[in-house]
Amino acid sequence: MDSFRNELIARFAWIGGHADVLGMLADGRFLASAADALADPFRDVEVTKIAAIEARGFVFGSAVALRLEVGFVAIRKLGSIHRGAKVERTTGPDWRGRRNVLRLQRAALTRDDRVLLVDDWAEMGSQALTARLLIEDCGAHYLGLSLLVDQLQLPRGTAALKSGARGVRRRGVRALAATAGGRRRDARPPRRQR
Repeated sequence: MDSFRNELIARFAWIGGHADVLGMLADGRFLASAADALADPFRDVEVTKIAAIEARGFVFGSAVALRLEVGFVAIRKLGSIHRGAKVERTTGPDWRGRRNVLRLQRAALTRDDRVLLVDDWAEMGSQALTARLLIEDCGAHYLGLSLLVDQLQLPRGTAALKSGARGVRRRGVRALAATAGGRRRDARPPRRQR
C-alpha cells in the first residue's frame, strides 16, 4: 500500500488548477490498485452494497464493488433518469459554493443492506453527508466512507460521516470505517493549486 500511496502522489497532474483524476484512470493497473486500496480497509466488514455519487464516484465505486463482490448503487445528480420511486435531497455548499440535488432509487436498498460510500476526493463533505442521508432514508445501514484523497476539514461534517466511527488510515488511503471509538488523523493529500 505504501507503493500505491507514493504512486498516487507522484501521478497527480494539475490542469487549470484541478487534479486530473480521470487522466490517472487511463492506466488499468493504477485503477486496479486504487480499487484495492479503497476496498482493503473494509474487507473484514460485512458490506452488501457500494454506493457512489455521479460521476467519478461511479468509476471507483464500481471497481470496489467488483473487488468486494457486492452490488453497486448509483447516487445520481438532478436531471438523471431513474426508474421508480426515488429519495432526493439537496447538498450543502461544495468547495465552489454550489449546491446539488442528489437522487437515489428507493428500491435499490433495503433495511438489510450495509452500505459503504466510495469516492475519489472529499473536501467539504457536503455530497458525502447528503449521500449518507439518502442511504438512511432508504432504511439501509451506512457503514462509512472510503476515499482516495481526504481533505475534510470540518470536524462537524467529519463526525457525521463517521457516525461514531473510527478513522482508519491504510497507508495513505483514507477510509472512515464504522467501528467503535478512535479519533481522526489527517492523511496528507496533495493540495489543489489555486
